[in-house]
Amino acid sequence: MDVRLILCVLATATSTFFASEVWRKRREGAHRLNIAKKKLKLICEAIAQADERYQRCSERHDRILNQVTSHFFCSRELEEALAGARATMTEALEFSAGLQDTQARVISSFLELL
Repeated sequence: MDVRLILCVLATATSTFFASEVWRKRREGAHRLNIAKKKLKLICEAIAQADERYQRCSERHDRILNQVTSHFFCSRELEEALAGARATMTEALEFSAGLQDTQARVISSFLELL
């Protein structure tokens, strides 16, 4: 009788240990998933902001270009302003593209977790 009781207790303890390991791994997986979701959300917000900034720069550049063509006036300062606007637009576009690459990497690592 004592041997059965000891075996029963041992079996219960072993199964509880294995079950707790499974639950722990599931919690860790869910935690990683939540972290990946938060990172993806932050990256999406950053991409949206970068796209908005690019649109504003593009609109500003278009306004400057329209002013130049409407007045048929070209000076050195205006050329420099146009070059600066174009450089800012290019920088904003590159930043947005970099964020989109980061987003793709996060999505791929997110899919690896599943």
